[in-house]
Amino acid sequence: MQEQDEHVVVSTDSDELVSLGYRNGPTGVKSLPAQVNKRCDNLGMPLLQTTFPASVSIAELLKAGKLVKPTNKNKVKLTFEEFDVQNQEWQDVMEQDVFVETEVFLRCRFRDAFRATSKTGGTQCQWVVKTYNHEAVDAIVVQLSSSIEDHARKQVQMHAVARHIAKKFALKAPKEYVPGSFVKYINNDGKCRYPHDGCSDEYKELFEKAQCLVHYSYDISEKKLMLLDIQGSKLDLYDPEIATANIMDEESSELYFCCGNCTSVGIEEFLKGHTCNDYCKMMGLPDQ
Repeated sequence: MQEQDEHVVVSTDSDELVSLGYRNGPTGVKSLPAQVNKRCDNLGMPLLQTTFPASVSIAELLKAGKLVKPTNKNKVKLTFEEFDVQNQEWQDVMEQDVFVETEVFLRCRFRDAFRATSKTGGTQCQWVVKTYNHEAVDAIVVQLSSSIEDHARKQVQMHAVARHIAKKFALKAPKEYVPGSFVKYINNDGKCRYPHDGCSDEYKELFEKAQCLVHYSYDISEKKLMLLDIQGSKLDLYDPEIATANIMDEESSELYFCCGNCTSVGIEEFLKGHTCNDYCKMMGLPDQ
């Protein structure tokens, strides 16, 4: 380290860059070093690299002239867990302080969704936090005689099962991926949706692949369950449901998975509307 006047020059491991920082700023606080090109002026001092502010439109600058009220948020400490399908056990992942917005940004049939943010190591992460609505709470607590926490765990277990089946499906299925808009391919009740007239062949194939995935889940489970509510952006799918041939476990009389389980009604609806396509044949699935 070489001291010159009020500056500290620190050489890096690279021969191309050095760092330059003031020893003491106007407030007496040591400032952070900034990277510069290893070029010097006539006095031997490194020349600072020119930086430019982020581009902001005039309209945005004018908006900053008016009061921008902060979004109301609640600070919540969340404990993250995951379910291991193979070992049939829950595992702790991490604890995280999360700031959850108080205003709902999306209302679904059973749950309300809230935007949330957290910071880890200086990096800001975005989350979606979901809570059951009053109708769902009534169904879970009163009709199913369960608790909110137990039902939430079963929903995570359901998604773990769906992910496991999808991964096995992906080993055989084509791997093409094209980003796109959020689309529902198959309803929760098993009804198949179809692309609009005049769409591209690539878009039609997505609906065929979705039906093939559902058919595959039914076949690989020996007709005991079926993935439904298939939706997402191209090949990235979210929030599926699982319908089971029997709604309850015979020994414990406990409902399988969640209150979105349409059981044999959903299964029969899909089988009635599904016609095996080229992807079903490619996967070696029996005709339905």
